[in-house]
Amino acid sequence: MSVTEHFKLSAVDCGETGIITGIRSHGFASGKQTEALVADGQLDPTLIACLAQDPVIDFSTLDVAAALGAAGIGGLEISADPAAFYLAKIDDLGAPASGSVHRSFSMAKGRIAIERISARQGALVEVPLRAVAVSTDGVTAPITFAANVALPSLAVATAGWTVGPVSINGTALDGIQEIDINFGLQMQPIRGDGEPYPVRLNLTRAPEITLRALKSSMASTLGIAGAAQGATASEIYLRAVGSDGFPVANGTSGHIKLSIASGSIDLADGRANQGSDPATVGITIRPAWDGTNAIIAVTTATTIS
Repeated sequence: MSVTEHFKLSAVDCGETGIITGIRSHGFASGKQTEALVADGQLDPTLIACLAQDPVIDFSTLDVAAALGAAGIGGLEISADPAAFYLAKIDDLGAPASGSVHRSFSMAKGRIAIERISARQGALVEVPLRAVAVSTDGVTAPITFAANVALPSLAVATAGWTVGPVSINGTALDGIQEIDINFGLQMQPIRGDGEPYPVRLNLTRAPEITLRALKSSMASTLGIAGAAQGATASEIYLRAVGSDGFPVANGTSGHIKLSIASGSIDLADGRANQGSDPATVGITIRPAWDGTNAIIAVTTATTIS
C-alpha cells in the first residue's frame, strides 16, 4: 500500500492575540497516564485504565516580540477564542495543496507560556512555548482535531533577534556571549472527583536569568557573595536583526529590553581554558517582586541606550 498523504508545519493562531509568524516547530503530547489491572493470578492485564490525562502542545517561534506580546512573562489565557495549530497538506509533487484540505488541532481552554528565551552570540533566538490544556468539565477532551480546514492568511517572517548588551546595576557587562532567561512559570494541572482531565491550573513562578560574558572583571565588582539589585535596574537587551539580515543599530527601534528592579545578582562561575578562547564569567540574576513593578518588565520595539 503506497503513501496516500503527508503534511507539513503551518500556522499557529493564539486565539485572542492572533497569528504568530516565524514558527519553527509545533506538536502535541497526549499526556495519557494508564494503569494496568492484573489480578486473580492472570498473566495478562484485563483492563487498561486511564485515570489521568494532561495534554500539552509545544511550539517554537523566531518572532520573539510576537511571543512576548502574546504570552508575556505570565502566559496567555485561552478561554474566549481557541488556539489553533495547523498542518498543511502537501500534494504528491511536494507543493502545499489548495482548498480546505488541511488539518488542525485546537485548544479551547488553557494557558500558553514562554518556557525560556536563550540567546547566543552568532545565532538567532528561537523561543519555545508550551500550551497546557484544561477541560471545561473534566470529561470533555481539551484538545480536538479537525480535518478539511482552510489555512489562515499568514504574513512572512522578516525579523529576528540575537544577543544584545547588558547592564548590571547600571554597569555595562561587556562582551555578552550567552543570555538565558527562564521565566520559571510552572503550570500544575488540577483535577478531582475521579475525572481524567484537569479543569484548573495552579501557577507558581521563580524566574532566573543566566548571563555569560567576556568581562571577567565583573567578578571583582560583585565579589563571591554577589550583590543585591540596586536602585538602577539591570537591563538585558535582545538585538533586533532587520529585514536586510543585519543587526539593527542601537539608536534604531526594534530591540527588546528586559528590566529587573529587585532581586539578587550572583557570580555563577568563571571559565578559562588553554587555547584561543578567552576567559568568561557567568552571572545569575534571580529577580524578586518589589510589590509594585513587574518582576521582569518587558519592552518591545525599543532602542538600546
